[in-house]
Amino acid sequence: MDYFEITSPVAEFNSLATILVIVNQFDLEIHSVDVKGAYLNTNLDEEIYMKQLPGFDDRSRRVLQLDLNLYGIKQGGH
Repeated sequence: MDYFEITSPVAEFNSLATILVIVNQFDLEIHSVDVKGAYLNTNLDEEIYMKQLPGFDDRSRRVLQLDLNLYGIKQGGH
């Protein structure tokens, strides 16, 4: 299946502020996780090719084969 869109799910500031207020109200602890780093360190189970990025295009019309996940690709969360 071809994917032409990328997604980068991030929390809105208002959502984060609400969570921090709740944590403070109930004297809870909060921990963070490096999801971005987790995506970048996982292997792909399928072959994924992409066009060269703007600014790195050498006009050869070659495509790149990904060896590891990129943050934001739809296959990254699977």
